[in-house]
Amino acid sequence: MGKIKMSVVSSAPVETLYQMGHDVASFTELFPSLKSIKVLEKKDEGKFCRAEWTAGAKLITQTHTMTWIQEDVWDDETMCCNFSCAQDSPGRFKHLRGRWHFKPHRKGSEMLMEIDYAIDHPLMNPMIEKIIDGIMKRNNESLMNGLRKKAERG
Repeated sequence: MGKIKMSVVSSAPVETLYQMGHDVASFTELFPSLKSIKVLEKKDEGKFCRAEWTAGAKLITQTHTMTWIQEDVWDDETMCCNFSCAQDSPGRFKHLRGRWHFKPHRKGSEMLMEIDYAIDHPLMNPMIEKIIDGIMKRNNESLMNGLRKKAERG
């Protein structure tokens, strides 16, 4: 199903954006369809985070809610976050894997995100897949743009 790549450039320092990216509890204000994030576990000085995500999206005429457990592993050396849906609580995801990379850019910094996912739903068809791809892309771009704006404001 979905493979999404996106990037956002910011004038904020890369270190600032990278640190802000660790604060998953604040994402509900930046992610349009995200209803809640409950941090379940943090360890290794924040390098590992396990959280329950709940999102809702309107598909055609109905709003559907999804809940899943996501695990984030942060690598300070490469300034990357590798994330995935926990195997013990996938929700409607058949799989969810991604990488969020923060790197220097001539204008300040760049956030790059790649997501590979598949959703298990009885109504899934190519038209619904395109709608979900659009929702996933818009949501994650909103997240990165929200972080950019917040970091640039100081």
